Amino acid sequence: MSETKISAFIICKNEEGVIENALKSLTWADEIIVVDGESTDNTQAIARKYTDKVFIRGWTNFGEQRNFALNHTKHPWVFFLDADEVCSVDLINWLTNFKKKGEEWAERTAIFTPSVHPLGEPKTPRVDLYEIRRWEHFRGQLYRYGAANPSHQWRFFRREGANFTGEVHEYPVVQGRILRIEFPIYHYPRATLAQMMDKMNRYSTLEAEQLFKRGVKHGPSYMLFSGLAQFSKAFFRKRGFRDGTLGFILAVLEASGFFLRQAKLYLKNQKLTK
Repeated sequence: MSETKISAFIICKNEEGVIENALKSLTWADEIIVVDGESTDNTQAIARKYTDKVFIRGWTNFGEQRNFALNHTKHPWVFFLDADEVCSVDLINWLTNFKKKGEEWAERTAIFTPSVHPLGEPKTPRVDLYEIRRWEHFRGQLYRYGAANPSHQWRFFRREGANFTGEVHEYPVVQGRILRIEFPIYHYPRATLAQMMDKMNRYSTLEAEQLFKRGVKHGPSYMLFSGLAQFSKAFFRKRGFRDGTLGFILAVLEASGFFLRQAKLYLKNQKLTK
């Protein structure tokens, strides 16, 4: 049996504080691609310690950056990380075994996923994508509940025919079935609370613009009650209270982000109609 080769990639910009750990956890891959969005720190120099395939591309959006990286991969399967993520030892072992033992072995070790397929129904019976468990951290502290959990990310997929869609919260579109792997990725965002709020502001603007383009409209009451519903979902239904004070803070942030998105959408629609 010949070995199945895997390409891995990271897109990044000004990630010198975290990217080395991510790259260290990708050294099992047959090639590593880094697409840098014109960093002004030491990110590019760190990346070149691990690969000579470092491409500089002015930042446009997440989907386009990832498609650019995907177009530079050469192997039949592709895995990707964000710069502030790390593969667990168990995941590295599974991916290494995938390379050695092949696709049939991988299907036997995976589990069914309830994820909604982006095409409605798979167009082919073969497995084209594995979603990977992600464990979330805030300022180094693991949290197991709330809106972000359980988190399963579409990170390992067959290269043939795949492409990313979306400007934010983008994902790879594939033709075949999706299975799940519980061996985790660890997510270590560096953000302070102020940085998280800044990210929330930027993301809510992008999300509101996407909704606006689709013609979505909601009344003023939707902003308030849907925000409260998001808090209730994160803190009570998804048991964020079990993470203590951190769970409360994250539930408030979740509700605030949803409120901001809806408020910006409402204001954009008001401007259109006046």
